[in-house]
Amino acid sequence: MEEKITKQENSPAIVTHFDPSPEQVKFLEASINVGTYKNKTTVSEQAGVDRSCWYNWLKKAGFAEWFYTEFNKAISFRVFELDMICYNNASKDFRYMELLQKKYGGLPVGGSGVKVEVSANANAEAKTEVELGTEDAKKRLSRNLGILQRYGYLSPLISE
Repeated sequence: MEEKITKQENSPAIVTHFDPSPEQVKFLEASINVGTYKNKTTVSEQAGVDRSCWYNWLKKAGFAEWFYTEFNKAISFRVFELDMICYNNASKDFRYMELLQKKYGGLPVGGSGVKVEVSANANAEAKTEVELGTEDAKKRLSRNLGILQRYGYLSPLISE
């Protein structure tokens, strides 16, 4: 007995076909370009279109699916370039090293993994008799007493 597999004619098939305009392709290419910080205004300027085009295109059936599918495909090939940017800048800026550590398992994604605790103590003793010496020494002493007074280590009466 031979079974025939028949195709059901009434089965729903979702096919999204979108034919992008040259401006939409330019906008996509400008979005993918890794070189600069992106927002809709800068991408629109690089693509040579008005910013409002983006919002009009989103209203067209199939545009959003086409754009995000193509964008994600292109970005998946750019991961190597993004990693290299991080590697090249990590020695100068810790934030790039932190991103690499989060991506490749050195740090948990939630926190920075860095805890800095700073404490400072300062004590000052004032003598009632001071040999001031030269005018330059008097000026330095006056500045230092003003600083100590400003931060609350000397009362206003002592520095007068």
